[in-house]
Order: sequence, then C-alpha cells, then structure tokens
Amino acid sequence: MTKRGGNKRKRSVPEMDPRWRERIPDDYSAVQYFPDISAKYLSLTLQEGVVSTVLKAEIPPGVKLRSAVIWGNKRVDLYDSWDRKIIPSSYWIETTRKRNSNSEKLKFINIVPGSEDYVTVSFDHIFDAFDSVVAIDTNTYINKKINGEELSVLGISTASKLKISFPQAVNIRAGYAVEFRDLQDPKEKYGWIVALRALYDQRIVEYGKKIAVIVDAYANEIMDINNGKEIIEGVVLPKGVKLIYASSDTSQFFALNKCIKMADSFANSIGNKIIKTTELHKIASNAINYPFKAIRFWEILEDGSRLTAVSCAPADYNPIASGGAVNGDK
Repeated sequence: MTKRGGNKRKRSVPEMDPRWRERIPDDYSAVQYFPDISAKYLSLTLQEGVVSTVLKAEIPPGVKLRSAVIWGNKRVDLYDSWDRKIIPSSYWIETTRKRNSNSEKLKFINIVPGSEDYVTVSFDHIFDAFDSVVAIDTNTYINKKINGEELSVLGISTASKLKISFPQAVNIRAGYAVEFRDLQDPKEKYGWIVALRALYDQRIVEYGKKIAVIVDAYANEIMDINNGKEIIEGVVLPKGVKLIYASSDTSQFFALNKCIKMADSFANSIGNKIIKTTELHKIASNAINYPFKAIRFWEILEDGSRLTAVSCAPADYNPIASGGAVNGDK
C-alpha cells in the first residue's frame, strides 16, 4: 500500500486462504443427505468457526437431489436419487460471518460466481478460471469539497496467483486511480463503468477475455448483474466479465478481500494527496450532461518510484456512451 506522506509502494503477497493449515486432506470427504424430492435450489452451509460458507446451486428441472459429497479440497459432488452426478444449471458461493458475538445478523465477506468446470465451496478457482482479476473501489469525500466540488476517487488493483508457492499465494498491485468531481449517484456503478473502460483502453485487460471484477457494493445485485441485469439504464457487463463481491473491511480473511482493500487504500492515498495539494485542485470540466463534472486519471510506476496524474479526459470524453467499452455486445 501507499504510505502516507510518500509514494513508496509495498508488494502484498497474501496467502489465498489464510486458514489453509486447518484444512483436512484433499481425499477426505463428508456426505450430506437430502429429502428425495425435487427442488429448484440447493443451499448447503459449511461452518468454520465464525465464518460460514454457503453453496447456492440451481438444480435442473425434474432432478431429485439426494446427496452431496464434500471433499477436503472443498470440491462438491452432487448426486440424484439414482446416484448420478448432477451438474447445476448455475451456482455461486457466499461467505459470511456474524457482525459480532452478540448478534445474529450476518455480514457478507464475499460472493463469488461458481466455476464452469466443477462445483466447489472455495473461491480459489477465480484465479485460475479468469484471465484477469481486478478490484475497483470508489471513495467519496463528502465533507471535503474542493472549490465547491465533491471529490470522489476510484482505486484499481490487479491480482494474479503466484505460479510457484506453498501455500498458494496471490500477488496484488494497486497502481491505477480515477478522480471525479461531482460524480452522480449511483457513484459505485458509474465507477465500475469508467474503470472498465480505462482498463480496456490501457490494455490492462483485453476484449474477449474472462475478467473477474471485485467490488465492495451492491452485494444483493451482484448475481443478477452477472446474469444480464443492467448496471445502469442501457449498460450491461461486457461478455466474459463477472462481478465478485468482497468486503474491504474484512480483508484479514481472504485474498479477494485484500484486493478490494488495496484498491480502497490506494484511492484514499490519492484523495488525500489531492486535498492537501493546492496545485491539484483545479482540473478541466467536462460537458455538463455527463454523470460527473470533471475526471482525471492517475497511475503509479511499477516499481513504486513515482505517482503521477496521467491525464485529464478531453471535454467530449464519455465512457457511458452507447458503443463504448462497457456494453454487452463486446
């Protein structure tokens, strides 16, 4: 993360699952049986201390679910009443914890779309199944306006699994940010769209590739948006892009959460720099019909030696325009 008062960067290589030492051997298994009835959805909960992992699967019509075999490596095999393996129509994984010891309310740690190749209650497949993993988080400084303008800063981190490591670990780098003035609501959603456009334009991610985008907002809409629901009117995710929810304030749990936490921290460091530096207060305005008054892009060098404002967008810049980078036809 960026240290306050300086631009030096630290590389973060968190373990993919910090609880790996507690895992049972991969070839161990447990079986859970279900009433031999037809059901549209399966909800299978695994409890590990304060953390609960829930597999939510859509069962094909007419299939009677009989049992689930949970393996030590967190793979799950589902069987029908004839002991035939069931392939869910779709599934996802929700990880939660209690907000505190005296409360029954749950807080989402992450929500992850399932693998296309197998059923699992682990998110490890994300770093193998997707060509790119990025995290996007937007911070807004409500009480610190600049020249009467509300400042919002979006941070972007990228992540990749180390090829040779035990336990499995992930390399995370936060090096890109987008500054907005008077960004309209829904701020996070507009941020996703602008960030994806910037990632495509800078060739950090490629069209046609599978991209996992970690976000820290709209947890209840994530799976619907992944299934084609509009992010905002007229805008859906590009083909191959899937959203993953991860809470930034539970970053001690998993690498996915550390990704969003680093994006959040980088955005905060840029925001503080802008607020404290008078020379950065003024930027060129965009056309008034855009969902923001002005926009500026920030980047830090790979070695962390220099943080710089790359550019302000031209007055006619419109990442929300039909036919731009973020639409379902790409």
